[in-house]
Amino acid sequence: MKITTIIVSTLMTATMAFADGEQATPECKSGAAAPTTEVSLFDSSRFSFKETLGFYNYDSTSTDAVSMTQSLVYKYSDNTSIHLDIPFFSVGNTGFGMTEIGFDHTFIKNPCKFIDSVSLGIDFDLPTGEDAFGGDDVNIAFGFDVGGSTTVEKLGWDGNFRWVANRDLAFQPILGGLTSEDIINAGIGIKYEVASNWSAGFGYDYWEAGDSNYLSSIGPSISWKIANNIDFNCEFNFTVDQGAKNDTDTTAQFGLAIKF
Repeated sequence: MKITTIIVSTLMTATMAFADGEQATPECKSGAAAPTTEVSLFDSSRFSFKETLGFYNYDSTSTDAVSMTQSLVYKYSDNTSIHLDIPFFSVGNTGFGMTEIGFDHTFIKNPCKFIDSVSLGIDFDLPTGEDAFGGDDVNIAFGFDVGGSTTVEKLGWDGNFRWVANRDLAFQPILGGLTSEDIINAGIGIKYEVASNWSAGFGYDYWEAGDSNYLSSIGPSISWKIANNIDFNCEFNFTVDQGAKNDTDTTAQFGLAIKF
């Protein structure tokens, strides 16, 4: 399977770097978190909101897909957060997708100079009343995110992996819509800090839902810090390889995040 190489490579990189950190090499840090000032559990600074707009262009159909996802994030601590995602889709007809409730925890911080953090996440996709955009059971997703720096100043990297255990149906526009197969997504990319408030990157992304429905894409991304509490990002992906059941040509995503 094509995804195996990506997963094994990413896991080996993180594991080897963490092992070096355990040996306290000169390049590694203790990983101890700096003390922070406690704030109320209901303080507004713990909340943030993000709106993500996605466009999906297909080769052999005149009806492309559009997604709009509203995300509310609650930061319980420096290492733990909870999010609520509500997606809305338009592809011929319109409707809400499966609402997602997720938990993310950063369990490794700065083990060595090449890795900044490693986070694990678990998400629950709840049933939707729209038959065209989801199933009648709860789907469970597991994933991890890892990010770090390189020997080149201002050049960083990141990687991710996510597996959705599909118990009924799931709707994923990049995979053509509804699927009863488990969904796998993995990616890796680099990002360069062009200025203090914006950066440019390039990445590789892989999606799979069954043997003949897979997609590999590459593309650029831009992140812009408009203000201390407002971030904008966009990314474009162009298909370079796909299975017989996949028809996605290009995708674009635009996101605006606001911290309260």
